[in-house]
Amino acid sequence: LTNDDNLSTLLNFSISVQNLVSTITGSQDAQTATTLYHSTKGLFNTAHMNLRGWTSNSDLFLQSLPHTDVDLRPIIKVLGLWWNRHDNTLTVPLPYEPWPSPCSSPTPVDPPQQQPNALTPD
Repeated sequence: LTNDDNLSTLLNFSISVQNLVSTITGSQDAQTATTLYHSTKGLFNTAHMNLRGWTSNSDLFLQSLPHTDVDLRPIIKVLGLWWNRHDNTLTVPLPYEPWPSPCSSPTPVDPPQQQPNALTPD
């Protein structure tokens, strides 16, 4: 990324409300990621905004960043998915609703008690 137009295009297609997701490949991927980090931080700093929580499956890249900007958790929520940065896998979280026990009986519910009404004569 050598100019602001390329960086703006990348950010336009890569950013969501909470995450910036980008794939960097090639023989110089850690160097390219470091350049992206500095360019993006500079652009957002001009708007008085901060990008933090940077993470990667490249430890070389993460070691080049200030520790205050790095998120080293092994599993991170990204765009609603769980990403394991060590084995580079995504997991889709599914809602868990336990099945009722076959031995349990439904809890009886008492009918609501009628409250006296001040406008109704007794």
